[in-house]
Amino acid sequence: MTNFSYLGSMQLTKETTAKYPIHLISVGGKTPSLILRPAGQANADYFNSLLKVSAKAAKAVAAGSVTLEMINETRDNDMDFFPRFVVVGWEDVYDAEGNEVKFSKATCGEFLKALPDHVFDEIRNFAGNMANFVDGVDIDVTAKNSQSG
Repeated sequence: MTNFSYLGSMQLTKETTAKYPIHLISVGGKTPSLILRPAGQANADYFNSLLKVSAKAAKAVAAGSVTLEMINETRDNDMDFFPRFVVVGWEDVYDAEGNEVKFSKATCGEFLKALPDHVFDEIRNFAGNMANFVDGVDIDVTAKNSQSG
């Protein structure tokens, strides 16, 4: 049997995180960053919550009848799910008076809802791309070449 055990280091879990700097925002020269868990199957709490609300949308997508209302509903669901299951911390987040804001799920929900849709969509895209949570695998392999005759 061939050994590919080195690939296991790429496995994602609920505890895997990545930092997402929101480059479109700068407060006092500082860019806020979110610490995110994957928004996918590796994060069972998020994924199961998403499955519960997406059955109706899945039927519409399969039928080719996606509407703007459905897209907005999906975004609204993520606005609820992200502070609960995906965003686990942040750095350099400030309020309108310039005070640094301590992370909490409730405050995170307020922050995400205050973002323009296109900015929140960028966060969703980042969290939904599992490649953002994996460092590439680079191993040293000694090749054994045997040539006959």
